[in-house]
Amino acid sequence: MKPIFSLRTLIAFSFALFFLPFLRTCSDESIRSSPKISKVEIIADANNNDTVLISKKAFDNLEKEITTDKQKHFEEAKKDSTHSFYGLLISTLWEEGVDLDTLTDETFYPLFGFLSVLILTIIMLIVSFFNRIKTIKILTVINLSLLITSTILLYFCDVIKSMNQIKVGFYFIFINFILIYIISRKIQKDNQLV
Repeated sequence: MKPIFSLRTLIAFSFALFFLPFLRTCSDESIRSSPKISKVEIIADANNNDTVLISKKAFDNLEKEITTDKQKHFEEAKKDSTHSFYGLLISTLWEEGVDLDTLTDETFYPLFGFLSVLILTIIMLIVSFFNRIKTIKILTVINLSLLITSTILLYFCDVIKSMNQIKVGFYFIFINFILIYIISRKIQKDNQLV
C-alpha cells in the first residue's frame, strides 16, 4: 500500500474516531451528589407519617432495592454525561447558541479548541488530495497541540476532575494524529511527495 494512501486513510479514519466516546463531562462525585428520591421517602410521603414501621426483612429488601436503584442511576448518569467528539461540540456550542455569556464562559475556549481540531482535520483531508505533505504535518502538530491544550484547560475549569472522564475516543484520536505525523514525515523524508 502506498504511504500517501495510508495517510489519506488515517485522516479519513479520524472522522470515524470522532464518534467514539470522547469525554464524560461529570465526575463520579458530582453524579453521586445529584439529588435522588429514595423509596423510603416515597413510602413515608404515602403514609403521611414521620415514622414508618416495617419488618427487618422488608427493610433489608428495601435497602437492597435502593442500592440497586442508586447503582442504576449512577450508570445511567455516567452514560448520559459521556459524549463523543461530535456530541460534545453539538451539545455545548450549537444547542446553547453563541452570545456574550457564552464568550465569558470558561469552557468556551477549550471547546473552541476542539472545534478547531475538527476544522483542521477537514482541511488536512482536502490538502491530502493535493499531496501537500508538509502542510499535513504542520496541521497535525497544531491538532495535537490543540487537543492537549484544550483537555488541560478543561481540567483547570473543573470539567475534568479525574482521568477516567477521558474516554477511549480521546486516546484513539491522539494516537491517530501521531500516526498521521509519522507517516507524513516518512513520505516527506523519502521525498516521495512535497
